[in-house]
Amino acid sequence: KYTWLPLSAYLSFERLREEVHRLLGGYGTDHAINFE
Repeated sequence: KYTWLPLSAYLSFERLREEVHRLLGGYGTDHAINFE
């Protein structure tokens, strides 16, 4: 459903939390939103 999270993120709540923190930590540097 969400391609920005790996499937392994859904193995546990702790893993999901780590992946979301990693994703948000890279926002603006590693990740960008394109509205085109």
